[in-house]
Amino acid sequence: MTHSFYKNYWKQENKMPVYKYKTFEEADQALWNFDPDENYFYQIHQLFIIADKLNAIKCQPGVLKYHTIEDAQEHRLDMEIKAAVAKSAN
Repeated sequence: MTHSFYKNYWKQENKMPVYKYKTFEEADQALWNFDPDENYFYQIHQLFIIADKLNAIKCQPGVLKYHTIEDAQEHRLDMEIKAAVAKSAN
């Protein structure tokens, strides 16, 4: 995102609406968007860009082979922990 995006965003005085729900199920249903538009996909794209910048995980090039799915999941968890530790050290 560019600096001008933020400048224009705050100039528009976008206010976040406050919703009140009577049940957790009602609140859970409100999270779904059954009619996404172009702006929705843009916001999701920007969210993933920010998330990747905040928690970028560097992967080894090439194909990694594992004996079991559990081995692959363990390796992924180790990589995520190493990335988090390296980030917190900075």
